[in-house]
Amino acid sequence: MPENSIYPRLPSRERRYQATRLATLIAAAVNSLLAVTQIVTGWLFHSQALIADGVHTLSDLVSDGVVLFAARQASASPDQNHPYGHGRIETLATIVVGLLLAAAGLGIAWAAGQRLMAWETLGGPAPAALAFAALTLVSKEGLYQYTVRVARRIQSPLLQANAWHHRSDAISSLVVLVGIAGALAGWPWLDAVAALVVAMFILGMAWKLMFSSVAELIDTALEPDQVAAIRAAIMSVPGVKDTHMLRTRKLGNEAAADVHVQVAPRISVSEGHQIADEVYRAVMASMSTLRDVTVHVDPEKDEEQLRTVGLPLRPTLTEHIRRAWEGEPELAAIEEVDLHYLGGRVHVTITLRLEDEPSGTAMNRRALELCGRVRRRPELRDQLGEVVILYRARTKAVRPAGDLASHKHQVDKTHYFSQQEASLMTPTLSEGIAGLRQLAGQALGASEWFEITQERVDRFAEATLDDQWLHTDPERAKDSPFGGTIAHGYLTLSLLPYLLSQVLQVRGVTGTLNYGLDKLRFPSPVKVGGRLRLRAEALAAEEVPGGVQLRFGCAVEIEGTEKPALVAEVLYRYYA
Repeated sequence: MPENSIYPRLPSRERRYQATRLATLIAAAVNSLLAVTQIVTGWLFHSQALIADGVHTLSDLVSDGVVLFAARQASASPDQNHPYGHGRIETLATIVVGLLLAAAGLGIAWAAGQRLMAWETLGGPAPAALAFAALTLVSKEGLYQYTVRVARRIQSPLLQANAWHHRSDAISSLVVLVGIAGALAGWPWLDAVAALVVAMFILGMAWKLMFSSVAELIDTALEPDQVAAIRAAIMSVPGVKDTHMLRTRKLGNEAAADVHVQVAPRISVSEGHQIADEVYRAVMASMSTLRDVTVHVDPEKDEEQLRTVGLPLRPTLTEHIRRAWEGEPELAAIEEVDLHYLGGRVHVTITLRLEDEPSGTAMNRRALELCGRVRRRPELRDQLGEVVILYRARTKAVRPAGDLASHKHQVDKTHYFSQQEASLMTPTLSEGIAGLRQLAGQALGASEWFEITQERVDRFAEATLDDQWLHTDPERAKDSPFGGTIAHGYLTLSLLPYLLSQVLQVRGVTGTLNYGLDKLRFPSPVKVGGRLRLRAEALAAEEVPGGVQLRFGCAVEIEGTEKPALVAEVLYRYYA
């Protein structure tokens, strides 16, 4: 646990049991000796109050027995039938001690009421009884001080409840002392009045103990400051985008928590698991009383995930791919099929082994044809999101000739580089004006993902003098409908030339002119920290003096969101 933790370290179950056992045995020994002393001296010196207090002390032995039994059972390790441990036994025993306290308080109140109704008939005790009442008071208060210190050190609500039982005994002994002193002074009714006040105090303590324990039995959450500390620990872990459904509960003197954390939707299972492990370690380190933390990883918010219910699983999808590509050479070249269930649809990425070196245009055309075959499966209608094909290139690595002096022969080996991928994200290449004319009606594919950072938004706000708080004030924007800052719509628009250059590369022209827009909409805001990419299509080509004008249909997609950030028709002119 970090040194700056605000919560003290919790001792082991065995150490807690040993400390509880020692404190309870000491209390039992003192109570046994006091009970015998009180009853005998009360009988010898004619003090009914001292005899009653002795009988009350005998009842404390029952309380000590309950504490010993519960402490032993609660210290047992978790087992198959009790996977969360046995801490609730301690909670239940605390309720029993609280009931004993309540019974003691009601008994004192009843006896005091009886004495008030017939105080004229009360007899006076011998003066020596006063000394034994004082001895009992000192002994009971000493037991309270010792037991409560042990309870705080080992953080045991059960032992603390028993300590308050000792304090209630000390107060009842004080009542006896005042009553005996009052009787000796000629005011026998003073004993009854003081007893009623003490009875109310004892009943209040009993209620407090039982109320907190019952709240624990019905899985009441931890205190707000403790929950806030856990949430802060979760959000400190890199890779955690958001957290929700943080639920906590007490298990005796321990606690448990479970939480859902949202991560980037397209990371690998192993990375998501690693992030969950780091969340577990961070939360466990933030609070010593935690014994169990369950972390559930979500790729998107729960309301979005509900839309993926009923989508086909891997066996069904791979069978559809097999049937769609039956007879095609790419079927045997499949290396990986990645599935992402996001936004109510299943997104498919197929990685193919690249056997030769075709041109980028040919690869794109073939990829579009293969994607279309999968999309045309009638059983997958309205279920598929994006279908992407990646190519994993095969290259030869040959040792330089200069190494031959130190090696007997030259090594020629073939291997695959996972980073050398061609796909729909490979730029379409166009040669000259004639090549641009042929692009009409052709999908150009998608760009790389581009992250929107707060720094970029701030710089755009400074350049355009549009510094609304919704874009530049993350703290204030937390309370907005978007839950944080968002990018300017025109910032997204300004990225179009850069993103378009990733899907189309033009050679053999003397100049390029961004001729403007015909249509423009911003259907969905882009949150800071989100990623977007461009998917473009060449809609039409039109002759202009000295060159050709292309109309591009552009959609800027947001990762994990169905609605795009921007849709537009963009005009570019290219000159020979």
